[in-house]
Amino acid sequence: MKKAFYAKPVLIMLIAAMIMSGFGNVVAAGEELVPAIEVRPGVDVQVGEAVFFSGGNTTYTDQSALEKARFEWDFGDGYSLKYGFPSSNSTYSGMAATHYFMEPGEFTVTMTVYVYGTFTSDGTPTGDPILTESTSVVVNVTGEAPMQGFELLYAPFEARLAQFITVKIPEGIASDSTNRLVVTLTGDGAYGSNILLDKAALAAEEKFLLEQRDLPAGNYQLIAQLKDSDGDVLSLWKEKFTKAYDGIPAVGINEWNAICVDGDPTFITSAYTLHYGRFNDYSTEFNALYQMGTYSNYTPASWLSFVDTAASKGWTAIGPGKGSHIGDRHQRNTSLAEMQNYINAAKNHNSMQIWDWTNNHYTGSDIPRRVSPPVFAAWTYATREADPEHPVMTTLDGIKYLPHYDASAASILL
Repeated sequence: MKKAFYAKPVLIMLIAAMIMSGFGNVVAAGEELVPAIEVRPGVDVQVGEAVFFSGGNTTYTDQSALEKARFEWDFGDGYSLKYGFPSSNSTYSGMAATHYFMEPGEFTVTMTVYVYGTFTSDGTPTGDPILTESTSVVVNVTGEAPMQGFELLYAPFEARLAQFITVKIPEGIASDSTNRLVVTLTGDGAYGSNILLDKAALAAEEKFLLEQRDLPAGNYQLIAQLKDSDGDVLSLWKEKFTKAYDGIPAVGINEWNAICVDGDPTFITSAYTLHYGRFNDYSTEFNALYQMGTYSNYTPASWLSFVDTAASKGWTAIGPGKGSHIGDRHQRNTSLAEMQNYINAAKNHNSMQIWDWTNNHYTGSDIPRRVSPPVFAAWTYATREADPEHPVMTTLDGIKYLPHYDASAASILL
């Protein structure tokens, strides 16, 4: 609901002067806020598929205030990302988030944007919002919900050479030795369909190897089925993925979780944000540059210079870390459009190794500015979509996230 703003000319001039001087970090109210939701891959998805939501197309007259706004999400299936929910240690969700719908149906996803007029010195909103607007989109989910306790645990399929996938088997299924687990990979064109696992006498967890090295480019579907002794399907789990390249990625992760360059494992040694002026102080100690150090500015052009410097030493580059994708925003509202500019600048560079978008390895320890895991997942989604041949990493202080999943874990932080 918009709040109208009325003022006499003298008061308007005073507020304008306050804005220009930065006094009190006041932002004028009264501008129009138009929220907009982007959904990828679209509004028609299957059960368990990653769905990317972004409010990046939301518009507001004062861009700086929008960059510090609160974006809250209600996914319509009982899950939401809101300030102070699901526990007091949960802070802001962000401008983008990734979500998984685990049952079929039509779900109304609502994004609410809160714009504030005053901020603390670190940019945290204070007081009540001056504008609040919501918008919604309906997501149609097809398929069937998997049986309780039946689950596939896997890493993202992009930038992988291979991976072991764990299948959690419900106790009632594992207790009957005649039940079977059948895992099939189907693909476009000539690939057809291949059975990766067909096993009875199931344990509580089963594992199988998904070999991705030799898969041709194309669209794939991984299907895990629990069957009884008559071959009837008791439950199934489906995962879709696209391989955008033939063979191995430029940089990927193998089944033993080793980073591989051109298919060969490598062990990374680096210093965190090495100062630009000290690059030549090291020759044999490191083999990579990790996040941009001290530059006069942090842009896609300086990131490319950073990667070029790594190449000149025979090293690789991880980052960018800090940069104009964050700027004066809260990290939770990091610009995905500006991320794309960084990716375009370096994704084809021979020394590009791993993407990392956070410039603080304790991201998460500062409760008012913490970024929630679904927001990190959205960054990863967008990055892998733009560059599927390089891994994405996130550096954060993991213990601080425990209360996000379990309020009782807050005592660990005391």
